Amino acid sequence: MGTRRDFIKESLGIAGVSMLEGCAGLMQAAEPADTLIVNARVATLNPRQPNATAIAIKGERIVAVGSDAELDAFKGPATRIIDAARRTVVPGLNDAHTHFIRGGLTYTNEVRWDGVTSLAEGMRRVREQARRTPSPHWVQVIGGWTWAQFAEKRYPTLDEINAATGDTPCMIMHLYDRAWLNLPAIRVLGWDKEVPTCATPAAGRRAWSCPPPASPAWSRCGCACRASRPMSRSSRRATSCASTTGSASPA
Repeated sequence: MGTRRDFIKESLGIAGVSMLEGCAGLMQAAEPADTLIVNARVATLNPRQPNATAIAIKGERIVAVGSDAELDAFKGPATRIIDAARRTVVPGLNDAHTHFIRGGLTYTNEVRWDGVTSLAEGMRRVREQARRTPSPHWVQVIGGWTWAQFAEKRYPTLDEINAATGDTPCMIMHLYDRAWLNLPAIRVLGWDKEVPTCATPAAGRRAWSCPPPASPAWSRCGCACRASRPMSRSSRRATSCASTTGSASPA
């Protein structure tokens, strides 16, 4: 039995063959294309014609794929010619979608870290938003960033988040793999009462710590502990608590 990758390749290949066979008639009596890409390295994903150098586009459809000479018939007075300069052209699987309901409900309380070049600036924005966020609303950083974009090259710590947000609940989410909750958020969720073994106040600090990996408390805990800075797997420390719906496991 073939793999999913093989199935996709064969399906795309069949589609490419059908498209190219349908273009044969067009080549004999071609209407001028709106756009003609030439001098390219086209990855067609068609096993019968894996490579090409030109693509003809009319409207929103690719009407022909072949060599520069074969597609010269699609060139007209108004055709836009794009010289790919031997660059590789690949099929695009493009996704665009929005979250209107969630965005509409939380936009004014969200902090965006897109394009922020330092963690210090990111935390300044969180601090500013926390000051103007009325109860019972939360401060939220919902994705759109990665530690690698910051000059500090690390995630925020719970100490930093708690210091910046005070008594305002806050959640900072990194992509879709982890999130940090401050002390007021833990209290609002009731986790300090319902799962005291999951996250307990560290002595003398306004931060929360998770139980050691592989401990009985870890298996009962509804959170997954992650390191607060990028480190090797062997040297990671459990310094932040990310809410999950499944069982916890080490990073």
